[in-house]
Amino acid sequence: MLTARNAELSALNRVAEAAVAAPDLDLFLARAGEEVAALLGAAVVGFFLLERERREALLLHLHGGDDEDRRRLGRTPLAGDLFAAVGLDGEARIRQVPDLPPPAQALLAPLHLAAVASAPARFRSTVIGVLWVGWRERREPHACRADLLQAFGAHFAAAVETHRLLLDLRTRAAELTDTRRRVADLEAVNALALRVFATAPGDARQLLDEASREIARALAVRAVLVLQLDPGERRLTGVAGYGTPREPADIAIPLAQSDLVRRTLASGGPTWGLHVIDAPAPGEVAPPPLSVLLVPLSARGATRGVVALADRPERRFSEAETALALALAGEAAVGLENAELYAEARRRVEELSLVNEVGRSLVATLELNQVLEAGVRNLARIVDAPDGYLLLADERRERMVVRAASGGGAYLVGHSISLKLQRSLSRLVYEQRKPIAVEDVVQDPRVDPELHALTGARAYLGLPLVVREHAIGVALIAETRSTRRFTPAEVERGAAIANQLAVAVENAGLYEDLRRSYADLARAQDQLVRQERLAALGELAAVVAHEVRNPLGVVFNSLGSLRRLVPQQGDARMLLDIVGEEAERLNRMVGDLLDFARPSRPTVRPEPLDVVIEDALVAALSDGGRGVRVERDLQPDLPRVPMDARLLRQAILNLILNATQAMGGRGTLTVRAYAERGHAVLEIGDTGPGIPEDVRHRIFEPFFTTKATGRGLGLAVVKRIVDAHYGRVETRPGPQGGTVFAVRLPLRVASPLKPGISSAEDEP
Repeated sequence: MLTARNAELSALNRVAEAAVAAPDLDLFLARAGEEVAALLGAAVVGFFLLERERREALLLHLHGGDDEDRRRLGRTPLAGDLFAAVGLDGEARIRQVPDLPPPAQALLAPLHLAAVASAPARFRSTVIGVLWVGWRERREPHACRADLLQAFGAHFAAAVETHRLLLDLRTRAAELTDTRRRVADLEAVNALALRVFATAPGDARQLLDEASREIARALAVRAVLVLQLDPGERRLTGVAGYGTPREPADIAIPLAQSDLVRRTLASGGPTWGLHVIDAPAPGEVAPPPLSVLLVPLSARGATRGVVALADRPERRFSEAETALALALAGEAAVGLENAELYAEARRRVEELSLVNEVGRSLVATLELNQVLEAGVRNLARIVDAPDGYLLLADERRERMVVRAASGGGAYLVGHSISLKLQRSLSRLVYEQRKPIAVEDVVQDPRVDPELHALTGARAYLGLPLVVREHAIGVALIAETRSTRRFTPAEVERGAAIANQLAVAVENAGLYEDLRRSYADLARAQDQLVRQERLAALGELAAVVAHEVRNPLGVVFNSLGSLRRLVPQQGDARMLLDIVGEEAERLNRMVGDLLDFARPSRPTVRPEPLDVVIEDALVAALSDGGRGVRVERDLQPDLPRVPMDARLLRQAILNLILNATQAMGGRGTLTVRAYAERGHAVLEIGDTGPGIPEDVRHRIFEPFFTTKATGRGLGLAVVKRIVDAHYGRVETRPGPQGGTVFAVRLPLRVASPLKPGISSAEDEP
């Protein structure tokens, strides 16, 4: 009896030691189940844990059964027949299996048991489970050792509670560790956020470098690379990094070559995989792949790129680490967005300042050339292009002329472009009155090949110059360095400046017209004053000539009588000759005064011009013109000219006399006559000393002369006669010295004749 008691105590002691020493609950239950089965000679030992609602018992361990038995007994109703013998608030009990209800017998049949006993597992007066024992032979109640079963149940309960407490401690420690990790993560995110706000505005590179170092430190990875998305070229370009094998700016990843990148951008979430960041050079051994975590660089729903975290190949990133990487990348994206917004705001300020400066430069002057030069220079500057051209349409809207150029195209000023060309960018911009950008002139059929060859441009931006819905010209911005896609912002800025320039050009043109009108008015007023003065001089000359003509008649009569009365010899003859010459000169002067003062009343009819020219040559050269050589160049089929032959002969005679006097009676007289654009042109040139440039504009003024004995009325009479025939007379230096007078007479007089001119019917 004592030996049995010692064996029981030893078994209880071993179960207690196992409860303390077993590293986990399953190992304890296995050892304790073996001890109970060995001590009690049981075939089956099971331990059930009561659930919190105490409706079911959950099987934690079954000694002596198989997996099917464990499945069948896994969740057993506490109120069922299997535990009916157990007093959860009392002692252990035993029952014979044949005495159990049929459902309980069916449940236990696979175990082939004859008797079963149940004891409550109590810890500190609370039943937390059930110790269940089964024998394959019949057992009497006194042989079940209820006290021993309850002692074993208490050890089982204590072990379960101890492991519960230990598990709770472990859980709390894990939670504390997780809390500490979360605090560290929040500190890392907060530190990065503070650096984002501490970084200089607009310095995106410094910001991303700081973010790369912070992400690498917080997640303990080898390298971090920030890649920014370039939607136009469909690739990612390195902009910052930490621990990368190369400079981040030298790393570019086309989207078509990286499945990881495509998945990250498509899903907007993190993606993990093995990847070779730095591809080997030809002939080199490829480095081992790295464990790469890609997280999107996103802020406010916009993805600007990805952040790549690279570490050793066996590294796997937990959910917490992935969440931290996402948070840090989000802060970096916010900083990048702030930098971009700052840069955009700064760019806008610079653009507005430039537009304001350009506007001031355009209104600073009303000189058209200065406005055009400043406008084309500022247009090229505002879109950062090397060359610019400003073309204005002519009055007929058939051609556009390059009026100003900047950069290397100054030599094209004055070049014209037809508005009828099929392939003409300037024509399209002019007609459509909207900006047109050409990215590559070689591939675009709208560009005029001649214009391309002249400017050497690789890309164009055409801007219309429109004033009050009316196009006046085109501004062409030429990019000569490479092909270029002008951004919408650049087109918008250029169009704004072009609109200001068009208004400035229109204002400058109006100012020029106004200034020209004032100049014309001043000339007209001056001419009116001069004509009034000439009219007064003409009246005075007519009066003087009339009063002088009568005494001259007496002088001539007296001179004739003296010649008959005084012998024609010696000093007497010389004095009479002198008086006669001076009287003749005075008579010619009186005649010129009367010719100038009398209003000309030509009778116009078609006459052969060559006949009038020959008559004038004969009359002019008959006396004192023997040393003059005449060169004639008269068009043989020259049409008849509407003229008064008498008056026109006088005008031509005056021009020939003026030429022979300028040559001093020796030299070459050139006479040309030809038809040109509805006019007959008569040119009379001499080889004399020529007319000084400072007096050329006054030679047709009455009484102006450079000759010592001249009267200053010959050329004035010529101009009056030519004006009366609706023609004009001009002068220019001769090709070999001297002066050329050109008289242009219309071949048809379509407008009413000037006052004092009558017209005869045209002869066939």
